[in-house]
Amino acid sequence: RDKKRGRDAGGHSGSKRRQDAGGGHGGHEHRGHKERSCGRGSGSGGGSWAPKRHGDGGGGGGGGGGPTPAGAKLDEEGYLWWDEATGVCTYFQDRRRKWPFTAGVTGKAQLCALVSANAALRARNLQLLSAAGAEPDRVAQEGERLYVEKPTLRGDANVTWSYDEYGHPGLQLYYLKLKAWQRFTETYALLERAGRRGLFNAPPPTGRPLRIAALGGGPGYELLAARRYLASRGLEGRGTVELINSDAQPTWKGYSEALGFRFFTFDIFDGGLVERCRDACARGADDADAGQGSGQAGGDITGGSGSSGQAASEGTGGGAGAREVDLSPSPPDPYAIDYLILSYVCIYVAKTPGDPRHESVCDELARLLQPAGGVR
Repeated sequence: RDKKRGRDAGGHSGSKRRQDAGGGHGGHEHRGHKERSCGRGSGSGGGSWAPKRHGDGGGGGGGGGGPTPAGAKLDEEGYLWWDEATGVCTYFQDRRRKWPFTAGVTGKAQLCALVSANAALRARNLQLLSAAGAEPDRVAQEGERLYVEKPTLRGDANVTWSYDEYGHPGLQLYYLKLKAWQRFTETYALLERAGRRGLFNAPPPTGRPLRIAALGGGPGYELLAARRYLASRGLEGRGTVELINSDAQPTWKGYSEALGFRFFTFDIFDGGLVERCRDACARGADDADAGQGSGQAGGDITGGSGSSGQAASEGTGGGAGAREVDLSPSPPDPYAIDYLILSYVCIYVAKTPGDPRHESVCDELARLLQPAGGVR
């Protein structure tokens, strides 16, 4: 949550690793503040690197936050720092850079990959700002106001930002600036925890890609974390991985595709996630979006006709109305979802008993969690 910026987002390796020879930046200054880019060739890394918060943030920090971290700045805006002398990577998730988090050399590689990927999204956003019909700086300033003041959250809508605000290019700019750090690191930490509990030990599917979908994924940072995590475990080499993003706001599509992810428009209140995802896989995202709203209600969202293991069919003999049950194994669903990353804030969509929309979301999540035909 936005206001819980100071919490620990996951376990920390605890050791201050030396930078490996292949990823070095050359000489360093122990207390200097040289600007260096993350550069190319940062590996996906391995092992646990999830962040650890340190200190109380003080009062200053590059734009009014805490003290400026030691070492070299690795991004343009001062959210990511690397101190080669100590092997500590420091980064920030809040706008004023008040609350520092730390990681080791492995975390540095992952965060540099985030900076590199985010450059493509920032370029996409610049195009949208320029096409907004006003001065780009003014549009960006209005987006910052929406991001900071959250006028919709102050009202009765019970959401952080409205549908239209999420589509505002200026707000999207600040989402890319700040939510990139939050969504990527928190998702990666959760994937590490799930991995330690054996969630990714299952063999990959045969005859189709391993498929991961994000629900409410915005520009795609959750899937970027998933891709980096799978690579760190060597799971990508075991077969093809397909990453599919979805969100109610269609303007995230261009961002998601810039990261290499398929995208389809989906609102959790509409139901029918698996059918929509299957449509996106089978016909392409554009065709799936064109057919949104059809065939979503009342169906079996846990995999359709090919996932139940049994299918009843009308018999052709044995008297009127006779039925025979086909007990032969169902063919594997080529468009099944293996893993689902849920990015919605559940208190906004699945909290109020008796609210038909909230009840329908709970029903859908319950079906998705069924042992037979569900997702992980």
